[in-house]
Amino acid sequence: MGIAFAIGALLVVIGAAIQILGIMVFSFPLSSLLVFIGGTIILFCRKFYDIPTDFRLKRLKFQSFISSVLILLSSYLIFINDKKWIIMLLIAAIIEMVVVYRTPDDNKQ
Repeated sequence: MGIAFAIGALLVVIGAAIQILGIMVFSFPLSSLLVFIGGTIILFCRKFYDIPTDFRLKRLKFQSFISSVLILLSSYLIFINDKKWIIMLLIAAIIEMVVVYRTPDDNKQ
């Protein structure tokens, strides 16, 4: 699952970079497709994680779900050529950072 998640995140980053550069193929924003595929991969990778029993971990899992939905929403905003996609992707990235830093490390002794 870790490799699929990394591929999804890489597709989101490449899609955002392509959108910033303004590359289009046959008048179709390729960046929207890449962000959508990457966001979908991230969403499915998170779906298959075990549901934790701890309330804090459940809340963090829900926050990561919200982040995935915001990535998909930014893909739609790229498709309709709305500049608010940047804000959506930034909010998703901030939520991701919060989730990563607040998730406990399983390797601690």
